[in-house]
Amino acid sequence: MLPPFLVRFCRSNLEIIAAAIVSIAAFANSLSNQFAWDDKQLIVINPYILDGFGLKYWFGRLYLSTDNLVSSHFYRPLPGLTFSLDAYKWGIDRPFGFHLTNLIIFTLSCIVLCLLVRRLTGNRLVAAAAGLIFAVHPVHSEAVAWVSGRTDLLCGLFMMLSVLLFVYWADTGKNLLRYLSAAALALALLSKEVAVVGLIFLLAAGYLKKPAEKRWKFSTRLLWIVPHAAVTAGYLVLRQIVINKSAGLATAPVTDPAPFAERLMGAPVNIVRYIKMLVVPESCDPYYAASTVASPADLRFIASLAAVVLMIVVLIWFRRRSPVVFWSGCWFFATLLPALNIVQMPGTTMAERLVYIPSIGAAAIAAMMGVWLWRKAYDRIGWPASAVCAVVLLALIVSMTGITWKGNKVWSEDYTLWQEIIRRHPEVAYAHNGLGSAYAERALTLEAIEEFREALRLRPNFASAHINLANVLANEGRMDEAQVEFENAIKDDSKVTAAYIGLSQVHLIANPPRTAEAIKALEDGHKAIPKNPVLAVKLAELYVAEEVKLDRAVELLENLVKNSPDAELPHLVLGKAYARLGRKEEAREQFEWVIENSRALEPEARGEIIELDRGERSGVMGQGLD
Repeated sequence: MLPPFLVRFCRSNLEIIAAAIVSIAAFANSLSNQFAWDDKQLIVINPYILDGFGLKYWFGRLYLSTDNLVSSHFYRPLPGLTFSLDAYKWGIDRPFGFHLTNLIIFTLSCIVLCLLVRRLTGNRLVAAAAGLIFAVHPVHSEAVAWVSGRTDLLCGLFMMLSVLLFVYWADTGKNLLRYLSAAALALALLSKEVAVVGLIFLLAAGYLKKPAEKRWKFSTRLLWIVPHAAVTAGYLVLRQIVINKSAGLATAPVTDPAPFAERLMGAPVNIVRYIKMLVVPESCDPYYAASTVASPADLRFIASLAAVVLMIVVLIWFRRRSPVVFWSGCWFFATLLPALNIVQMPGTTMAERLVYIPSIGAAAIAAMMGVWLWRKAYDRIGWPASAVCAVVLLALIVSMTGITWKGNKVWSEDYTLWQEIIRRHPEVAYAHNGLGSAYAERALTLEAIEEFREALRLRPNFASAHINLANVLANEGRMDEAQVEFENAIKDDSKVTAAYIGLSQVHLIANPPRTAEAIKALEDGHKAIPKNPVLAVKLAELYVAEEVKLDRAVELLENLVKNSPDAELPHLVLGKAYARLGRKEEAREQFEWVIENSRALEPEARGEIIELDRGERSGVMGQGLD
């Protein structure tokens, strides 16, 4: 027998317990997944993941740059910190622990959602429906089953927690809750940039509390969110400071950029597409391309714009009739806005994970609509309506759970991910390039080459596929063919850093090494992309290794250190250059900086200091012998 207090607790929180259990059941099979896609770049080979938990690692740099020379455009220190904690607890070679953390965060999110909806509506049935819909929805597979989807999980959790604490404060008047709400918003901001819209739905939350009373006027509601506004402003300042520190870093290019007008007209179309993902859930599709519209006469634009305008009008109509519906709609549209590709950023332009946070508002609306329809049916039919609704809900949960399970396994590893994309979109060159990389990691050379060539058949000027093919050919010792592919990549895109570096490496590993050609390849790259720090440090490193143009190497490296003082590799190479020039004190200063600031490069820096000391002792002994 359970203790009485535990029985009472379970009875009063059945909807919360149900949502937690169902969320675990729906995503339990993701625990066996491996690292996939960007996980390897962001986590597995990222030296900062194993560098401990120092605040300087996560709060002083942009999101998970592996060499601190390339900017990711994103400032997300909290996910990086949690990855470090996972690596410390489980080891970098045990993805189970990372997936377990994702599942725990998601389950907590389902619990907070139930609490929030119950508090807002006062209806446990609506809270249960919202929690269950959210817990099993297939669109969440990408965010939960993919380790790097944690940014969305953390952001969504803390955004909901911020609103929940805010509503508790509005009900109780305890100021501590308001400040805790602002702190939760700060954690959301440190998880993902989308949280900057939090002020919109927090302001809308004012309509949830006695909107007819005069004291709840708009100006009063503005005062309510002063702590949240201060937190948001502080975050933006901090983010800008980090961005300014990274101003000299290379940035990832935007893939196939579209004109702003086309992206703007494509926004209503993308809203409708995201709503379709939620309303008609299908098995996981890891690949989407954001829609663009070339002309305002396009029927897709006209129809989608009309639909969006109608939804907004209906939402405004609900402002006083059902403030919770109004607030949920504000949540959906506000958090979806950054995902509409209006401001184009490097990386994915449309994905299921981008609708994870907006789906919180959608789940609340769906739950309220479902319960309203059930009540109408019950008033007309009676208890049979309840039975039918229960069966429908159970069938919906079971079917969606089945789809979710299939979606989770798509994210099992790179191989399954790219296979699924090709099954759905065989004409997408990007997917064949990804599958080729997955084959290459498994040493399936022939299959990898076949996929890279298929990618190039579909997209002849695909520089990344040329580079990947060249790397496989080089590993097979087919240097001449590899050289041709690197050169083709440069012809396709003269701004691709990896092509110049790869071409240089082909020349260096030739038999005999073609050092002059290797240097020229990097010099050509530096000339084509003069502000790229990766090429600059590679060129300087080769100068130092070959002990040629050392003054030029020092010039390049001193400029890098000046513009990007936190970049670690330039300090190390600059120390080597100083040492080769006999500037030993300056060299020692650079090596000591590396020892203090980089765990990954520390052993090499210590080795260089040992060589410096050995040279100094040899010099002293030589003077004595003379």
